[in-house]
Amino acid sequence: TRNEYITTMWWMMMMILCVCAGAGVEALMRSTTTNERMYTYPKVGQYKYVAQISSKAGFCTASIINKEWLLTAAHCLYFREKRIGDKDVRIIAGVTNYERPSRDTKHETMSVKLEIHPKFWYNVPSKYDVALVQIRDPFEFNEYVGDVKVAGSEWPQENRTLECFTLGFGGFYSTAPATTVLKRSERIVTHGESACPCAKRFQWKRIACVVEDGANLMCKGDDGGPLVCDGVVRGIAHMIWNRGNCEGVTYPLTKCVGSPDKGLSVFMFLCPTNDWLNSVVPDIPPTPDSCRAAPLPLTLYLVFLIVVWNILIFY
Repeated sequence: TRNEYITTMWWMMMMILCVCAGAGVEALMRSTTTNERMYTYPKVGQYKYVAQISSKAGFCTASIINKEWLLTAAHCLYFREKRIGDKDVRIIAGVTNYERPSRDTKHETMSVKLEIHPKFWYNVPSKYDVALVQIRDPFEFNEYVGDVKVAGSEWPQENRTLECFTLGFGGFYSTAPATTVLKRSERIVTHGESACPCAKRFQWKRIACVVEDGANLMCKGDDGGPLVCDGVVRGIAHMIWNRGNCEGVTYPLTKCVGSPDKGLSVFMFLCPTNDWLNSVVPDIPPTPDSCRAAPLPLTLYLVFLIVVWNILIFY
């Protein structure tokens, strides 16, 4: 009958709506769970050494290493491939959301001097993308602002993985802009001759790479942020490589990569630069002998050939 038909259709519509609603809730829960697994959001004072820096070059993340100096990426201090002025960087510390800072915790100041590694090459992978920023008004360390130590030792073992984490004000995905909120991301990182799939032989000693990034890539705003392993800074956010073609996403990071599963987050490994850092900030330990540039296999091979050649000639 007509009434039975209407009743049947009504129940079918209700079932369809329930299924769709359930699917929507499940998708939302999955998205939230994924996001929570990827990032955590620190409270003010939890990581007292993280600061946000900004200039006409854009937004970056930095680490406070003593009351006068911060550590960041050199490319954060360049605008259109030209170095910005010594007094052009704005620094905000003691916050986890720099658009909604608390007056009780915030410390804001400007730079007075920028020190960039003398061997830095703009937009070239692994080329000493390290810089120091001296501030006008020294920090007053308290429960919201403090410093962090820079590692003074080599990587524990070549190609060994370490459980680390990064901190930054970057976006979430490939099309996302920088955010105003500080995020912590867990990282499994490795360093060594075979650690970074896209690295050339002369590059690997100066970089460390995330083993599997998935969608958890660093993005715009994460530049210069710390790679923290065992409580000390071992690296800083440098750039992204596309796993598919090994092309670098140029910095400053205006995006991640088109497909997150093809991205590889790359960090400057600080150990080889410690001597330079120490020359500017003596608090930082010098480079250990085990971290200095070692002869490459090709070099050793050439030395061997020269020795053999001399033996054949003179004996």
